[in-house]
Amino acid sequence: MVDAINIITGCRQRMQQLATSAADAQQAEWLSLQAARLGAYACLAETMRNAIMYQYALDTAVQPQFGPNMMDYDDNITYDQRTLVFRKTAREELDNVTDLLAILESHPEGVFHLGKTPEEETVFTYGPDLKQKIRRKMEIMLDHWQDYETLYPSTKVWDFEPEIR
Repeated sequence: MVDAINIITGCRQRMQQLATSAADAQQAEWLSLQAARLGAYACLAETMRNAIMYQYALDTAVQPQFGPNMMDYDDNITYDQRTLVFRKTAREELDNVTDLLAILESHPEGVFHLGKTPEEETVFTYGPDLKQKIRRKMEIMLDHWQDYETLYPSTKVWDFEPEIR
């Protein structure tokens, strides 16, 4: 998945370069649209990768793996590396859908073929309310962000009492 995402992203960057250097405005517009489509496909592939990583995090969260955080110098706190993957993956997906929404909004004529009515939406065709669904996904993710620490605590604080001699 990572290789596919990188290849698609590289093609998008090249297409954007071609669009900016195109002499004809119509050709530049077409190349820009193709670059946006490639970007949207890369975002969809990234969503698939994130879904796989998130499921793996769910499957392994019941087996904590506590250890120090190399970026934190407090020896009293250890972190469950497995549950930290939840936050990392969720943040990557939040950034990813933000990018997808920006791509879709940058081309009002449409990046994807969308169904004209909600009834036309299938597993192969998005409905006309795709942007609203992406915004709703972002709202839900942000509204439940604190649930990660409640359901899957990621830190343990060791309180050491000094010995008095």
